[in-house]
Amino acid sequence: MNFLKNLPIIGNIFGKVLDVVAEVVPDKDLQLKIKTGLSEKILAADFSLLEKEMASQAQTLAAELTGSKIQRRWRPHLMYLIMFFLLWLVIIVPVLGVFGLVIPVKEALESVPTQMWTLLTVGVGGYTVLRSGEKMVQSWISRPGK
Repeated sequence: MNFLKNLPIIGNIFGKVLDVVAEVVPDKDLQLKIKTGLSEKILAADFSLLEKEMASQAQTLAAELTGSKIQRRWRPHLMYLIMFFLLWLVIIVPVLGVFGLVIPVKEALESVPTQMWTLLTVGVGGYTVLRSGEKMVQSWISRPGK
């Protein structure tokens, strides 16, 4: 079962399943039979989808590492740009309106197609969720005493 150490999430889950089998099944022979059966099933499992995903992530990482600084850091720059627009629309334009300087932001925002807003929402939401997920997995894998 040492090969499962290379697949941290699956290996940890499988290890927990084997621990549960050891706790729940009192008969040692039956425990061994169940653990052997589970081990055979996971060895025969088709990990091609996981391999494709890992290859895709490796290609993405390689592409990000080989480009210029701007190419490598486009996601944070996109987030900075979106935060600037929100700052502009929510704070700066209303404050300027208090001083009598009216900027036609509402009309400009209404002219943006709804598909563009959907793309922006999905892109920012997806980036936030995926980036948070990446950081959680990295901290989970690198925690001491795993």
